[in-house]
Amino acid sequence: MQKITIKNFGPIKDAEIEIKKVLVLIGEQASGKSTIAKLIYFFKSIGDIFYNNLRKADRDNYDVTQDLKKPIREEFYKFFGSTKHLPNFEIVYHCSDSRSVALNLAEDKSLLVNFSSNFFDRNFQRKINQTKQELNEINKKLNSVKDFTEHVIYEQKISLLKKMWSLIGELFENKHNSSLFVVAGRESTVSYGTTFETSFQNTLSDKENSDVKRTFKKAQTTNEYLMVDFLKRVDDLKRDFFNNEGTFDGLIFRYSEDFPHPKLLEIFNFKIEKILKGKYKIDSWGEKLILENEQYVYFQNASSGQQESLRILQDLFISFLRQEKFFKVVEEPESHLFPEAQKELVELLMFTANQFSENQLIITTHSPYILTAINNLLFYSRICKRNSDAISEIQEHFGIQDLENQKINILPDEFQAYSINTTQKICKSIFDKESGLICENFLDEITEQLNEDFNFLYELNVS
Repeated sequence: MQKITIKNFGPIKDAEIEIKKVLVLIGEQASGKSTIAKLIYFFKSIGDIFYNNLRKADRDNYDVTQDLKKPIREEFYKFFGSTKHLPNFEIVYHCSDSRSVALNLAEDKSLLVNFSSNFFDRNFQRKINQTKQELNEINKKLNSVKDFTEHVIYEQKISLLKKMWSLIGELFENKHNSSLFVVAGRESTVSYGTTFETSFQNTLSDKENSDVKRTFKKAQTTNEYLMVDFLKRVDDLKRDFFNNEGTFDGLIFRYSEDFPHPKLLEIFNFKIEKILKGKYKIDSWGEKLILENEQYVYFQNASSGQQESLRILQDLFISFLRQEKFFKVVEEPESHLFPEAQKELVELLMFTANQFSENQLIITTHSPYILTAINNLLFYSRICKRNSDAISEIQEHFGIQDLENQKINILPDEFQAYSINTTQKICKSIFDKESGLICENFLDEITEQLNEDFNFLYELNVS
């Protein structure tokens, strides 16, 4: 079981969180939802850090300090900035029941990284070192040959790199091949377009050039760092659409023959159009929303809800189309959306997450509507388990009839949800494992204060 424990870091005083296939974090602003999500995302990237450092090293054997501890510290400072001003904290990420990584502070406030004693077993050490040695030999051959055998050797190198990636993935229990943090404030990539992207990246480049060395004294850059990665994904998405008639329909037409279940793409696109209230198109003039009467508005002039949801919808669709096995964090998917659109977006999120068992999804939210929509999909699973005869009727209600499997339901064993309390700075589970649903008491608490206010005013009115 994957989980993370956090003590005294940022706004979080105490938290122990199970990381399931679907994890939902709800709380007030500044309660620590994003801190938790960013920490999990950071730990999920450690395998990538290990792989990138080991494959470039000249050594024949892996080195825990050079390939992991040192680059993890550098990456942590890049993510969260200076630790010099922080109180002592402890963060432990459990990749599995038997392997964990712990972070805390040394006396000089620099970051300490420690792996559990049994993290690197002999079998892994033997296999990873053998793979690294073979890779170094292949690199020597590639540097010396300049004939027709070069492509054969190169294919051998690709095979060894895949083996190294697989070994490291197994070590950290990472089964995904892509990851993305879908940041809040994503409407800026629509409303400001390429001007924002160019300006933002130039600003970061100037900042990086003025502070080449990343030390534990560096200022926090978490959101900047994640935004850069997100902008790269946005560029990739826009290019994919532009090269395929600029529309969702164009992508479906190109890839549907090779896609295992073309019907799913049609359903996906139908739900996207319901949320956007129109059809998306990008051409040399920019991004547009095509309306029913064939008129259009440029997306930079569309509503904030349409702008906020567009990048999520594009990313989900491309992940679904490419059949990516992903780890995603989606911040505040409800931003500026009407409750009905929030429901549709939740269903698309689960639609995509359910494509592969390896997929993992974290959602941070303020919205009780998001929780209610998720609860309905948990209830969906509960009914299907008890009454298989009801499946077709449920599918028709959700607009996914004629599908072989339930694609938007959430299995209780694969789900967890937590509420973060701003006052006490603790995290508590709001998922009732016995019922397989989010606790009714929590959902009721959200509206309790509003009802109390109304009752107070009502009593004054009738007195």
